[in-house]
Amino acid sequence: MYFLDCFLNSERPVLDHSSVKNIPDALTTEDATRLRDSFRVSPRDQVNCATSARLWEELLERYRLPFLLLRVADLRFITRGPGSQMTSLHLYVELGKMIQDEIYDVWLSQLLDSVTKQTNNMLSAYKSAQNITPNQHWRRRTSEDPFPYCRMPKAFIDELRQNWKKLSTMDSSVLSKFINLHCLETNVIEGTVQFDPTATTMLVQVGFLNEAAPGQITDSNIISGTVRQSRDALLILQDTHKAVDEIFELVKTRPVVITPDNVLLERNDVDPFAAAAWISHVFITIHPFEDGNGRLSRMLASIPLLLQELPPICIGLSEKSNYNGFLNATRSYRNGDYEELMKVLHQGTLSSLSQLRLHLSGLQF
Repeated sequence: MYFLDCFLNSERPVLDHSSVKNIPDALTTEDATRLRDSFRVSPRDQVNCATSARLWEELLERYRLPFLLLRVADLRFITRGPGSQMTSLHLYVELGKMIQDEIYDVWLSQLLDSVTKQTNNMLSAYKSAQNITPNQHWRRRTSEDPFPYCRMPKAFIDELRQNWKKLSTMDSSVLSKFINLHCLETNVIEGTVQFDPTATTMLVQVGFLNEAAPGQITDSNIISGTVRQSRDALLILQDTHKAVDEIFELVKTRPVVITPDNVLLERNDVDPFAAAAWISHVFITIHPFEDGNGRLSRMLASIPLLLQELPPICIGLSEKSNYNGFLNATRSYRNGDYEELMKVLHQGTLSSLSQLRLHLSGLQF
């Protein structure tokens, strides 16, 4: 049997089906080897355990097989978060349809009742505002929050635009390289991975899909973060870049709707940084996904800037504390005062342009 104790849901019945006990034949030789190796780590090695978990999630996207469904369902369930347990239920249900096990079905029915009740109780607590912090207060609709009609001083926006134009004259591919920097920085402030300065410059210059980068980036180039293997880190950066590309394509090819009446993007009196701050606040408050909400919020918040030919939002490590602090304050009071958060978004992006200038100036690697 292939299990990591730290990801095993000991509450479910033991399954004796070959489809959940053996490495699936449907996997390629390379994927089967990677999967087999993922179980050969110590449960006390948190970094490699996390790497194994990411691999299972990755493989499940390509192979909807009982073996992988069970492992991913277990690891999501044992996190004990209501959201994670609800998503694990969907995987357990999908697995149940494949293995047809009566004992398992009884357990799953009881689990469904238990988790559903727990989730409903949590929602009731939100609605009645019992024992929760101000930024968790229930709002039936985020549109009930005031729109941000404050404005960034024109000189600040002009400064950003001028810096952006100057960089564009230095390098015709400045936008693609700034997106590379955005992908790197957004994963740094989420605590995912941080590379050393030399590797960072290389990745800004050549990107994450170019064969030149993966060939020269090694595990030793990673200096912090939960991801400690360069191969996994580059895959995460590639996924981040693909998401940014989708946002850019959306802006180019079709009208962008952020709110039902699209007030933030169509009204001339709405500042782009005010709109960006509001989008950041609303998306993080909704928190629709188990992971990646912060990264996606900064991508979406870039849309108002892109529509005015400004660079996308980029928050570096030096601005992380202020960014999180003012974002949480905005979420707590929800009174329409976005001024401080707007300043952080502006300053972070302006500082990132300075960082990009250093990367473009020819640091050796």
